[in-house]
Amino acid sequence: MARILIISLSNVGRDPRVARQVDALRDEHEVVVAAYGPHERNDIEFTRLPEAEPEHLLRTTLRMGTNAALRQLGRFDRAYWLDRRFPLWRRHLGQLRVDLVLVNDAIVLPVAFEAANGAPVVFDAHEYAPTEHEELLRWRVLIGPLTRYICRVYLPKVRAMMVVSPGIARLYVAYTDAPSAVVTNAPAFSPLSPRPVDGRVRLIHFGGADRLRRLEDMIELMKHLDGRFSLDLLLVGDARYIQKLKGLARSDSRISFRDPVPMQKLVEVANDADIGVFLHRGDNPQRRYTLPNKFFEFIQARLAVAIGPSPEMAKIVERYDCGIVAPTFAPRDLAALIAATDAQQLSRYKQNADVAAHEINAERNAPIIREVIARALDRGA
Repeated sequence: MARILIISLSNVGRDPRVARQVDALRDEHEVVVAAYGPHERNDIEFTRLPEAEPEHLLRTTLRMGTNAALRQLGRFDRAYWLDRRFPLWRRHLGQLRVDLVLVNDAIVLPVAFEAANGAPVVFDAHEYAPTEHEELLRWRVLIGPLTRYICRVYLPKVRAMMVVSPGIARLYVAYTDAPSAVVTNAPAFSPLSPRPVDGRVRLIHFGGADRLRRLEDMIELMKHLDGRFSLDLLLVGDARYIQKLKGLARSDSRISFRDPVPMQKLVEVANDADIGVFLHRGDNPQRRYTLPNKFFEFIQARLAVAIGPSPEMAKIVERYDCGIVAPTFAPRDLAALIAATDAQQLSRYKQNADVAAHEINAERNAPIIREVIARALDRGA
């Protein structure tokens, strides 16, 4: 049994991927999680990442100015450790004695290597860090160059990597020659059955209210569907953006904004619907090859899936014949295919999602995670 430190900048109670790492490893290893925010688990050791004490405004201004100048000069290592968080985390985590560090955020890789103190470091990259938020000016100017520096320097040093999709794995091979194990974002298997199809067709979408996801497209989609169709939205996050979406949908009584439910209840709640809808424009490498939690949650809920031409999701939809893939990301094009789907086809898609749910789930991914960790520990020894 090894002592494994999992580092994540997310709230562990709301991050299903990190929760599945814990579930896969806790029976064979002693797991310590370092993260922000509260958690509801009593089966792991938890240490909260400390926050820096407030300092004088002038000192903060000088520090930020120096940091920005160092980044502009390409002195990324000095700029990194000038950030007050990272030396604080290094000291805090350096007190732990661990056999392996599993880190979930590229920006924390230097801290992870310091905390490992020579032990193996495994990186779960999730998505493609070098271009993660490149559509945001602040990210391109302040964060992107540092992130790419960290990837160039530290990815060749990690003992193993995991990613969410084959497309992301290929991007990392092209970037660093580092091979990655693919661990999808599939949730635990749910023993549900498809809800019978009747005259109404219930669409559903849930997840974060992120403006970059262009959720307006979901509302636009409904303008091209007739009265048989309804849409439920369960959104968390940006309250102002949610209010904007409610304003756009105010004139359409078929669109409902439902209260969010706990992560563990999403699949059960979604089972009452017929089609899980996800239109996520592939305008950067990360979104192009995305395989998000909600896609697999739709499948576990035994829903037909309706998506745009996102290649990694499309491969699964086409392999199992469990839904609709539009030729473009235009809401009108997806709506046309949804409207043309009759009850018999919809029932077939939902039955095929049931087949997929038995084959794509967290239980199938857990051995992959354990094998990645076991190999990293063996090489370390």
